[in-house]
Amino acid sequence: MKRALAVLIGAAALVAVAAGAGAAPHGTQAGLLRAAEQAREQALVAGDTEAAGRLMAPDWHGINPAGQVSTREQALAQVDNGVLDYRVFEPASPIDVDLHGGQALLRFKVNFDVVLGGQVHAVHQAWITEVWELRDGRWMNAFDQTTAIPNNFGLFAQSLAPTGS
Repeated sequence: MKRALAVLIGAAALVAVAAGAGAAPHGTQAGLLRAAEQAREQALVAGDTEAAGRLMAPDWHGINPAGQVSTREQALAQVDNGVLDYRVFEPASPIDVDLHGGQALLRFKVNFDVVLGGQVHAVHQAWITEVWELRDGRWMNAFDQTTAIPNNFGLFAQSLAPTGS
C-alpha cells in the first residue's frame, strides 16, 4: 500500500514537473524542483526505477556516502536487483534551491533507512547536494553527492586514521 501511494504521488509530481518547467517563473521553478526531487525519492522507496529514471539525466553520475561514483544505470540497477532497498528516503530539512539559468543546485538534509547488500542501515541522516539541469523544457537530476552524517563521531574519526605503516 505504501509503495502504491508513493508511486501515485510521484506520478502526479512528474506530470506537474514535465508540464510547467519551461515557462514557470523563478519561484515556481524552485517549487517544481522540490516536487521533482521528492517524486524521485518516493519512486526509489517504491522501487519504481522507471519513474526515478525519468527524473535523472541519461549521463547522471552520483557519489554515495562511501565515496563510490556510479552511473544512472548502475544506481538504478542496484534498486532493481535488490542490492539497495530504500525503506525511508525523505527530506529532514527544507530543500534549498539556487537557480542559475538552466541549472539549479539543491541542498538538503535527508533521513534515510536502507538495506544495502542485505545489511540494514536503520534511520541515518545525510546531506545531499544535487545539480539539476533544464533539458528539452524539463528539469533532470544530472549529478548528486550524498555525505553521511555520522551517528558516532568518535568512530567516524577513528575510521579516518591511517592504516598500516
